[in-house]
Amino acid sequence: MAKAKFTFAQFKELYPDDDACLLAILKRRYPTIDACPNCGVVGPLTRIYDVLADGTRKGRRAFACKEGCHIYPCAGTVFEHSSTTLTKWFHAMYLMTATRNGVAAKELERQLGVTYKCAWRIGHQLRQLMAARDKANTPEQLGGHTEIDEAYVGGHRRMKYLGESRLDNKTAVVGMVERGGALKAQVVPDTKKDTLVPLVLQNVAPGTTVSTDEAHSYK
Repeated sequence: MAKAKFTFAQFKELYPDDDACLLAILKRRYPTIDACPNCGVVGPLTRIYDVLADGTRKGRRAFACKEGCHIYPCAGTVFEHSSTTLTKWFHAMYLMTATRNGVAAKELERQLGVTYKCAWRIGHQLRQLMAARDKANTPEQLGGHTEIDEAYVGGHRRMKYLGESRLDNKTAVVGMVERGGALKAQVVPDTKKDTLVPLVLQNVAPGTTVSTDEAHSYK
C-alpha cells in the first residue's frame, strides 16, 4: 500500500509555532526529555522565557531542568546563530522535502516572506545537510545490477560562428544507479574514456552487472 502523503495542513498542525518546533528539535537530539541531559536530574524540562518591557513573554531557544541547568537544543545546528524563526526554517524544510523538483531561492523568498539573501542562505544550508545525509547513507561501491549514463546539462544554444560547439555552455554529468539501491552522480570535465572508466572502477564493485548505452568511452 502506498504511503500516505504528508500534507501541508498536517505539517501546520504539528508545527504551529516556534515552541512546537523547538520541542521537536529537543526530542530529536535527546533520547528522553524527562531527565536533564546535562546533570541527569529526573523531571520534565521547562521552556525558558524572557519578559519584555511591555510584560509579554518571548521564548528563548532553551529549556531548564529543576536544578537550573540550561539546555540549548539548537546548539551546533544550522539554527544556532540564525535570527530567522524556527517556523520559517521548518516551512522551508517542508517545501524542500515535499517538492520533487526542488525549490528555488525566489520561491522560498515568496513562501517564507523573507529577503532573497535569507532565502538563499536557508536553501543553501539545507541542501548541504541533505547532501551530507545522502553521502552518509550511500555505499562506497554500487553492486547488483548498476546502470550508468552521462549527459550534458545546460541551456539551448545556437551556433553563430564556425568552430563553435553546442556543448560550449553545458556541463557534463555522469550518473550511476544500482537497481533498487543507491544513486551516485557527479560533474565531470568530459565524457572521454580516460575520465569515465576510473570513475566506474572506483564506484562500482567488481562482479557487478553493468548496463550502459554502449558509448565508445565504456569499451
